[in-house]
Amino acid sequence: MKDFPYTESKDTRSGFGAGLHELGKTNPNVVALCADLTGSLKMDAFKKDFPERFFQVGIAEANMMGVAAGLTIGGKIPFTGTFANFSTGRVYDQIRQSIAYSDKNVKICASHAGLTLGEDGATHQILEDLGMMKMLPGMTVINPCDYNQTKAATIAIADYHGPVYLRFGRPVVPNFTPADQNFVIGEAVLLNEGTDVSIFATGHLVWKAVLAGKLLAEKGINKVDTDINEAKTRLIMQPWWLDWTAGLFPVIIVVFLLRSFLFEPFKIPSGSMIPTLMINDLILVNKFHYGVRLPVINLKVLDNNSPQRGDVMVFRYPPKPSLDYIKRVVGVPGDEVAYLNKKLTINGQPLVKNALTDFFDEDILRYSKQFEETTTGSKKYRLLNDDDRPAFIPGTEDFPYKQNCRYSSEGVVCKVPEGHYFMMGDNRDNSLDSRYWGFVPEKNIVGKAFFVWMNFGNLKRIGSFD
Repeated sequence: MKDFPYTESKDTRSGFGAGLHELGKTNPNVVALCADLTGSLKMDAFKKDFPERFFQVGIAEANMMGVAAGLTIGGKIPFTGTFANFSTGRVYDQIRQSIAYSDKNVKICASHAGLTLGEDGATHQILEDLGMMKMLPGMTVINPCDYNQTKAATIAIADYHGPVYLRFGRPVVPNFTPADQNFVIGEAVLLNEGTDVSIFATGHLVWKAVLAGKLLAEKGINKVDTDINEAKTRLIMQPWWLDWTAGLFPVIIVVFLLRSFLFEPFKIPSGSMIPTLMINDLILVNKFHYGVRLPVINLKVLDNNSPQRGDVMVFRYPPKPSLDYIKRVVGVPGDEVAYLNKKLTINGQPLVKNALTDFFDEDILRYSKQFEETTTGSKKYRLLNDDDRPAFIPGTEDFPYKQNCRYSSEGVVCKVPEGHYFMMGDNRDNSLDSRYWGFVPEKNIVGKAFFVWMNFGNLKRIGSFD
């Protein structure tokens, strides 16, 4: 199985912008048209250096297609730029009549294709564009997989005579194809050779297909065409000793420890604490670290330590105390916690936040921005941020002491009341925490999480994380 190392992740639309700018230098017949989305389509460099060949038509996509078709009569090679939905569905009649059936040399370049534009919502999304454009007579459809290939494809279509639909997206993806590649229109690229399994992919899904092929190879899946059931069995099968351990270890815990007063096992059900804790991690919680409590009623009968900033703590979910939640302690009583523009400040002091290498989540096959954050007490831990998620906090609930919080488009600022704690997940943009449902009262504390005792999918996870 061939590996595809890469040094950076970039958005494919920037590859289009770079390719268009290169064409502006080498081909005087190349002109660019945009429907009021110059920045989103990364056409700024072309506009700056070749203003006489750039046409801003405004929010008038149908007119843009007609103008582009007309420019080809004078020998120009027009590149149109807007979102995929507006490049196809909104102007399909103009493309069909004025470009496809007329065999006009127009290059329809579309960003934010499919579901990749995220928060812009369903009105800006389109999935059927590939089929719609492929049906048109003489239309060539190209869907590159990364920055380098998008740049190469943009340059290649300028030399190709005929209508072209070049489709790319918004998100940042691994840039793993060669920078000096020669893009050949109509030629498929074989990335890996195998025996019986064939995986076809296009666009952003190419990288996902590469990862899927690697995972299959690691599990020994080499032949599935004749015996699908056997392949399924191998995929879900676990070693015998893992099954044995899963049954024996909880028994050992019950026998040697007093579950109600000392240590209690928990299973991580969600990804809100990634990268510190992964889904299906089986963890231990120290129930006496914050004081001894009576079971069931959770009444503290003996004091011990107080929760500190940076502790990973299990607590009863304030809106529904029958549920146990796990988050990191961010603010203690009396603290002013500010989380604005995805930066955490405690009592006016910004926490040190250093960038790390991107984190790859094998469960969802996705990269996220990873950072190391240091509390005011010098405790360090890792966290994730999602650039595609907004800074503001949507859908907050009513909760006690909500008047202590100020919400804005930049985030939230809260004053932690006495006897309460402000909690946040390490997966900052994918965590339902105190920003949404408020403060955790002292009476809801269960204990301090400190150790992963088992993860049946990854034994390397076993160990302390505190």
